Amino acid sequence: MTARLWTCALVCGLACSSHGEAFGGGGASTNGLSNCITAAQEREVHEKLIEFAASQPGIASPIPLPQQYRFQPIAGTLWQDRHILNFYDVDFSTGIRDWDCSQFTYNNHNATDIVIRGFGEQDAGVPLFAVLDGVVALAHDGENDRNTTLEGQPANYVIIHHGNTHYTWYWHLRKGSVAVVVGQPVTAGTQIGQVGSSGHSEAPHVHFQSEFQGGSYETYSGPCYPGPRHWLNQLAIPRHTWISDFGMHNRLTVLTQNFYPHDPPRAGTFVRTGAPQPIGAWYVIHNEQPNTVWRARYLRPNGTVGFDPGARLRSNAFNRFAAWWFAFSFDPDTSGTWTMELTVNDQVLVTAPFLVLDGGSVPANRPPRTPTAAVFDPSMPDPRDPLFCRLTVPLPQDFDYDLVSYEYHWLINGLSYRKVTNAAFADAIPRGVASATDSVRCIVTPYDGRQFGTPIMAQLNDSAPVLRIRRLTGNRVELSWPTSVLDYVLQAKGNLSPATPWATAGQPVRSGSRMFATNTISTSTRFYRLKWP
Repeated sequence: MTARLWTCALVCGLACSSHGEAFGGGGASTNGLSNCITAAQEREVHEKLIEFAASQPGIASPIPLPQQYRFQPIAGTLWQDRHILNFYDVDFSTGIRDWDCSQFTYNNHNATDIVIRGFGEQDAGVPLFAVLDGVVALAHDGENDRNTTLEGQPANYVIIHHGNTHYTWYWHLRKGSVAVVVGQPVTAGTQIGQVGSSGHSEAPHVHFQSEFQGGSYETYSGPCYPGPRHWLNQLAIPRHTWISDFGMHNRLTVLTQNFYPHDPPRAGTFVRTGAPQPIGAWYVIHNEQPNTVWRARYLRPNGTVGFDPGARLRSNAFNRFAAWWFAFSFDPDTSGTWTMELTVNDQVLVTAPFLVLDGGSVPANRPPRTPTAAVFDPSMPDPRDPLFCRLTVPLPQDFDYDLVSYEYHWLINGLSYRKVTNAAFADAIPRGVASATDSVRCIVTPYDGRQFGTPIMAQLNDSAPVLRIRRLTGNRVELSWPTSVLDYVLQAKGNLSPATPWATAGQPVRSGSRMFATNTISTSTRFYRLKWP
């Protein structure tokens, strides 16, 4: 990959206090790493690309610059549930430097590494999208996708040709997810596979590499790399401290095989026993300052302090990306909704609710929380852009701290276009499938593996459907309206008096993109309407 991640070390055991406490985790390290793609693998791929280029007439037609990218090629939102761990190394000596004069890379890295939040998300699925229109030049699948050591393993990958000498590489894909074949034309935003950890990789991520005129190039531009900017909307590297993933658990120790990049233990409900029990948490933190002072306080339902083990010093170096866990064993002496407050360097970063039940109670699953917003990006379809449906998601996503995925159901002019469930705060449809005048809906339903939550919807060019009435023979009429995910109900009544109730007027049937119903006009069915259920 990338940086060496999540080396889990037990710092303190049961003997540390009368209550019992333990801590572990680690930060990302780039010491001694080699490129995501070994030299031998890269030579093999380039040989295959030479063969591909020879089969494409006019492939070397000169253009001054490669095409600009308009979006990140991964489901999710950068700097929220997606994180660039390593940029291109623009120090071409033995040192390391990224485009913004940081050291967020490793020596000779020639791409961008975008990480997801562990194997749990990989199992739920995280789509990858073609970043531009093109033709699939190479594709490979079938390799193991849960690698955590760098041993030169073969990877699953897709490489797309975008005309002339411009190629993009998508490396480390999930086994069985490659969704395209060599020679297949693709448009920007087409799903080509899913994120995995195949190949020379330690954790699930995508190694996104750009090549032009036979060599890789940096796509970002900044003070330490003042070259052309290859992103339409280049985002700044965030420098503040924040937490991107968090969960609570009921273990006193979290073993390496149960911690990042693996899916950590999760629990949001604790049953009182009259004795101390472990109530802990884990989190992924970014831009953690050296020698961090952190503190976890447990507050009763009435706001009083139920347990406070005090502030702790962590003798860490600067961590741009780290995963930590802790556990404290104490007796939660009151039932109800408690709060765990996590403070890092005097800043409260998480306020996490957890439920305490009286002894003998049986915990029940709670549905995942509904996203607070769903919007389209861009806000209006552009012929050059895929359309993303982006979520604003609360932390925690689920009060039981289950891993939450989202079902995205896309409808264009009332017809289903794409229905997919993935572990991402955004999904996309390819450019060109929806025009500026089409009605587009993205209905998103959270899912915790056991229960669906309440859906939320983004909509574009969507107005109340027009009800059309056509006279048939006799007193019969045909009524029709556009199909809709909302399942409008046809109602009728004989007069418009508020005292007269509306009644359901027949069961419609679908034909193409419209719903149809036939009715007989009578004294009780003279006026019709569509009712939003």
